[in-house]
Amino acid sequence: MKGMKTMKYNVIILISMFICGYVSAQNGNTKTDKLYLITGEVKEGKVTSVDGDAIQFTYAGETLSYTIRKAQLNRIEFGSGRTEYLNEKRSIPIPIREKMENRVAILPMQYIAASATTSEEGMQLVLQQQAFAYLNQNTRELKVQDPTETNALLLKNDINGKNIMKYTTAELAALLQVEYLVVGTVNQVNGDINTNSHSNKKEETSIGPKGPSKIGVKEETQQNGFSTTTQNVNTMVNLAVYNYKGDNLFNQSRKSILTTPTAYKNTLQYLLKRTPIYKR
Repeated sequence: MKGMKTMKYNVIILISMFICGYVSAQNGNTKTDKLYLITGEVKEGKVTSVDGDAIQFTYAGETLSYTIRKAQLNRIEFGSGRTEYLNEKRSIPIPIREKMENRVAILPMQYIAASATTSEEGMQLVLQQQAFAYLNQNTRELKVQDPTETNALLLKNDINGKNIMKYTTAELAALLQVEYLVVGTVNQVNGDINTNSHSNKKEETSIGPKGPSKIGVKEETQQNGFSTTTQNVNTMVNLAVYNYKGDNLFNQSRKSILTTPTAYKNTLQYLLKRTPIYKR
């Protein structure tokens, strides 16, 4: 009887050990979900839920939940083995030298306005377009990417003026598939105010009797006065050129000689002429 009890006891211990080992093995073999971001970064953990345009995610070994927008993700590789592609075409590609060679992209230029009435976002595109038009007319073997294509690729990858600083120039060049990247800034501040006065004289002249009628004649000249006020604008333009590796090839700043609101045009062209990609 005592032997039977001992045997039962041993069987219970063996079953308990088997169960513990099985659970431990299951926990040890639990696979994490992998999130591949469009920047190339990989996050490992567990996707806990999917809500509209975002997912909830916890890192492996943690309980704190994070929200990640789908627009930031290239794909999700679940621990089950299933892969879900979210923005496969938006991933920053591995640079292919043949596709990038002799291609130039001009980013929307940062614009700091002197007047609150000027749309900074709108001027960024205006400056980009003007730089494109001038450079496109003055290149030989280089192909300048049309701003509509550049901006479409940026928007498809959820890159805008607020978050573009998070990306390196090498990453942006790879995304746009170009060898050279042009980056610029135009900063305008109000300067002195000029006031000019203008006047016309009023004169009265008597002319004595002449001719058969012997009647005197008076001539009058009126005087009108007015003034004009002009707000001078000081403009500083910075222009930089990077290659696909992120190396800075050119970086210069110049203050506009003119003090008109559109003085940036001549200064931008002046700097573009001095870049290593001009007339190439």
